[in-house]
Amino acid sequence: MKQILLITAALMIMSIQSKSQETLDIKALKAEYSWTIPEKSFITDTIVIKGEIENYAPYQSIIKTFECYSFDEFEEQTASSLSINPDGTFEKKIRISYPIYNVFYKRFGRKSFDIPFFAFPGDTVEVVAKFKDGKLECTYPTGRCKQFERLLQYFSSWNEFAKKTIDYDDGFDNFADFAETIWNELLTKVYHDGLNATFSKEEMSLALSLAQSQYAYLTLVTLSKMLEDCYETKTEGDFSYLSLKDTALYNRMIDPAYYQYLNHIDFSDKALLCDRNMMIVLNYIPWGLFPYSQNHMIGNHYPPQDVENTKAYFPHSDSLLRKTLHTTDNSLTAQMIMYHKIRMFDKMVWKNMPTDSIKMIRDFILPKLEFKPIRIKAEQLFYARLNDSSSTYPMRKCEATAFIDSLRNVYKGKYLYLDFWQMSCGPCRMAIESSKDLRKKIAQNPDIKLVFVNGDNPKYEAMKNYVKQHLADEVTIAPGGNTFIALRDVFNFSGIPHFEVITPNGNVVKEDCIDFGIRHNNDYEQFVQGIEKMKEKVEK
Repeated sequence: MKQILLITAALMIMSIQSKSQETLDIKALKAEYSWTIPEKSFITDTIVIKGEIENYAPYQSIIKTFECYSFDEFEEQTASSLSINPDGTFEKKIRISYPIYNVFYKRFGRKSFDIPFFAFPGDTVEVVAKFKDGKLECTYPTGRCKQFERLLQYFSSWNEFAKKTIDYDDGFDNFADFAETIWNELLTKVYHDGLNATFSKEEMSLALSLAQSQYAYLTLVTLSKMLEDCYETKTEGDFSYLSLKDTALYNRMIDPAYYQYLNHIDFSDKALLCDRNMMIVLNYIPWGLFPYSQNHMIGNHYPPQDVENTKAYFPHSDSLLRKTLHTTDNSLTAQMIMYHKIRMFDKMVWKNMPTDSIKMIRDFILPKLEFKPIRIKAEQLFYARLNDSSSTYPMRKCEATAFIDSLRNVYKGKYLYLDFWQMSCGPCRMAIESSKDLRKKIAQNPDIKLVFVNGDNPKYEAMKNYVKQHLADEVTIAPGGNTFIALRDVFNFSGIPHFEVITPNGNVVKEDCIDFGIRHNNDYEQFVQGIEKMKEKVEK
């Protein structure tokens, strides 16, 4: 028996060595390890993540809250926090609309303690964690995470490709060859790790899908950095703007032929949506993938203003997207991007359109959403637009929001404009430094009070010095990292700069009721007009 096992192991090693010497075919591998996520799992529901860190006591003083970017295109949930109780136990509920692989993490510089999980809507994830050798080891006694436990333990080891890609600096013309190399290395690593760890068919299939979404994410993030090479910043008076400086590079970057390496990705693979980074990909394609975003201003912030232009926009957008992604069908990714556009237009334009026009747009768009779960969500969005007239919603009260109630007592009758920022955020500092004159005028306005909420350590000297220089005599609160994470959870945002408006009675003003802000422009009259429009909607 022992001899048979040795022979079997030798044959497996020979097979792995043989496969490593040839270029792997993702389509063949996906066919070999076929596993399909059932369509019924694409439904909005709550997942529960609960468990215990067994030897938590020594870390109580420094690790109290984990964070997680769990963006859901349908729920618009972008951040979540996980609080650890004094006895090391924890429990968190998150609403999701499709299966998800994600991680709760706590970072200290380059060091990260991770709690990875994979769940379908409605699942309960049980975790037993323990600090060991400078890491947080997680096991899963029951459920879906136990079924995919080996994959969860291996996935972080593939982060080496993130550093390679993000550090790339050899120019756009050499990027296609680099991208091919990265793809082959990533796919080989994932496949061989799966063989060595004896992944199940389901684990290997999901790993291959996650490799594709990770590849899409890394290439698009790197491409977005190259956009800077096409432009230069020019100044006229008090205004700065980007001007095209390299027309030749620009023309190469808008040519779909340069993006053939995207052929490695099956953009209709439902499992792509499981990766937390895929939601970032869905955002990068409209705004950062040049053949799509720049051609005829598909990525423009100013969407069609009427029914006929809207009806012309979507087929044109779909055609460009197929050319850019090198697909011939109405891929799942294309439909998700279409939904993303629908949601954006709903907030920016359709709120001001007549009901009959919105119905015409709805009846034109919905048949193009062939994947039923996406179509259902779009139907719900249109229904809300046609039937929901509310302009605010109640703020979820918790320990982290206590200071907001105290501010309401100090500035009674005023709307609170909460501006969330950190020192590490360049756009945050730019907005603060460029809006000084505007804020002086806003300070005299009887209707609104600006409050800057900082996410740095309150003892951070650079932050304190910056506040003294740029926000002197203004209301600035630094509640501490754990509280700032909790506030992101309350207001459902991850990226900064970000702002929220709180009514005098403590409700949160909906985003589509706000078209003003200190980052929009420095025109005080327009700012006041925006406040008046918001008040009219909120107070009617």
